[in-house]
Amino acid sequence: MNELRNFLMVSVLMFVMAVSLPATAEMSKKKEHSYSGPGHQKMSHGKSSKTGHGGHHKSGPKWKQTLTDSQKKQADTMHLNLKKSMSVLKAQKKLKKVELINLVIKDDPDTNTIHDKINEIIDLKREIMRIKYDHMLEMRGMLTSEQRLSFDMEHLSQARKGKGHGGGHH
Repeated sequence: MNELRNFLMVSVLMFVMAVSLPATAEMSKKKEHSYSGPGHQKMSHGKSSKTGHGGHHKSGPKWKQTLTDSQKKQADTMHLNLKKSMSVLKAQKKLKKVELINLVIKDDPDTNTIHDKINEIIDLKREIMRIKYDHMLEMRGMLTSEQRLSFDMEHLSQARKGKGHGGGHH
């Protein structure tokens, strides 16, 4: 039984890594970013959109429209670093969830071990949130005061709608 469980955990981890690493490599090759210009664009988080992030104007919120070439390049680098660190943490979180299920379905599940695994998952979620919000602060720090105002308004609007900052970036 333990051999089967270990095989399943290793298989899931290999699958997750096989899926996330090529996506990270593809992002590093990609020169065009969602800030490149107006109109129909391929978004950096894999969604094709005519309205940009969040359904704003055709080319996205005002702060994105006003980025300089230097800011765009800086944002691209920040987003690549974010994706790299997030892909590893998300893969670890998926593996921990599989381990948790395996603990629950055991013939004699141990509540303390299950609670410890839950705490490991919560620790990973906490780290993911910290990285996301550190990234937001880093992005905000490179903006001019006018761009920051638009950036802040966009995020306040998302928070009011209950979207928060869960799935993608800005």
